[in-house]
Amino acid sequence: MRKGMTLIEVLVVIAIIGIVMALSLAAIARTRMVAIRFQSMNQMRQINLAFHAYSESRGELPSILNVMVPDGRDCSPFFAIWPLLDYNSRIFVSPADPSLAFVNPANRTQEPVEPDAGYSSYAYNALVFTGQARINRIPDGLSNTISLGEHYARCAKREWAVFIFSLMHSYGDGGSRRPSFADLRYGDVVPITTAGNPRITAPSVSGVTFQARPALLESDATLLQTPHAEGMLTGMMDGSIRTIGPGVTPNVFWGAVTPNGEEVHQVF
Repeated sequence: MRKGMTLIEVLVVIAIIGIVMALSLAAIARTRMVAIRFQSMNQMRQINLAFHAYSESRGELPSILNVMVPDGRDCSPFFAIWPLLDYNSRIFVSPADPSLAFVNPANRTQEPVEPDAGYSSYAYNALVFTGQARINRIPDGLSNTISLGEHYARCAKREWAVFIFSLMHSYGDGGSRRPSFADLRYGDVVPITTAGNPRITAPSVSGVTFQARPALLESDATLLQTPHAEGMLTGMMDGSIRTIGPGVTPNVFWGAVTPNGEEVHQVF
């Protein structure tokens, strides 16, 4: 009569338990990532809807040039819509942003106002929110124009370049920047559209679009970057949130960044 399990049987049981645990942990990790992604999508959707609410009440979009803080400095359109979000500054912080581990927790809850900026995991399109922009006067159409994208709160690469660029142009902001992208003020990569039919748009740095899950030391302040492997969560001017895959071509991506019309497009 057997009194116990053999060594092989014990090892088999341990192996089975290990496999089950590994599968369970992987499933939990995937579920957590999906939940984080949906949370970020919801936050971006609320920001997008706030842009529309501001436009409906003021007749124009919150512009970099017409949104002022009390001492007269220009500030972020994010600050303009802040009251529409019930002063919820946490909405500008993505739960998936890996760079927040290097940000003082006290600064993560500040409203994203420049030049003394809090940290934002999202960036608005400087080409759209500059000047007296109106939501019904975007030549490219609302569904073809990007309003905001994901951006690490802190980027290691070219941070010093942004700092020096700021000082050279007498911005006096100590290198902090407004939470924008395609912004000439900071030497960002921007779209350049050529004449023709159809018009073709390409980036000012050949071949680049956005960074997909870059290492923190490789995150570039002059580009957008997403922490999601599936692609970058992107807000469109029609209020929708879409995912742009890492394989998007530069012409299509930058054609959606610029509000110009008569460009080549495809659905993301």
